[in-house]
Amino acid sequence: VRDAVADAIATGRPPADIARDFRHSLGLTSTLERAAENYRKALEGGDAAAARQYQLRDKRFKVTGTLPQAHIDKMVERYKQRAVAYRAETISRTEAMRAISIGQDIAIRQTEGLGEQLDKQWLARQGDGRTRDAHIATNRQVVAFDQKSQTPLGPLQFPRDPNGSA
Repeated sequence: VRDAVADAIATGRPPADIARDFRHSLGLTSTLERAAENYRKALEGGDAAAARQYQLRDKRFKVTGTLPQAHIDKMVERYKQRAVAYRAETISRTEAMRAISIGQDIAIRQTEGLGEQLDKQWLARQGDGRTRDAHIATNRQVVAFDQKSQTPLGPLQFPRDPNGSA
């Protein structure tokens, strides 16, 4: 994954393209696997309303009442494929943004004395459903450039700090 991200960033490719380079080597996390099984249960139980609530379902499949097992299997397999693609895009976006954050930090540190004159402010994107609660809790915190922000996850230099937890 890191090699794919590094190569893509060097050539200016976007995260969605990076994700296609390595998604074939990913599996599902236990959370995504449980979601797929819950989707299967909703389909097998004939609960069309519940099955329609799954964001990663393939909307080309019509969810209506009782479905043949072969059709359910096909729908769940497609759900899993979409879940892997979603996971690959999330990883590639995170790693691309991490590389940018690290690059910005290094660039400022290489300018003689500039880092000592700067403060930095933690800005968390809110309302997109992808930002961690811990990052939202740290939103707008201002510290000296050479200091780490105090977050619920521990001290971090910047969002996506490689020293932070996954």
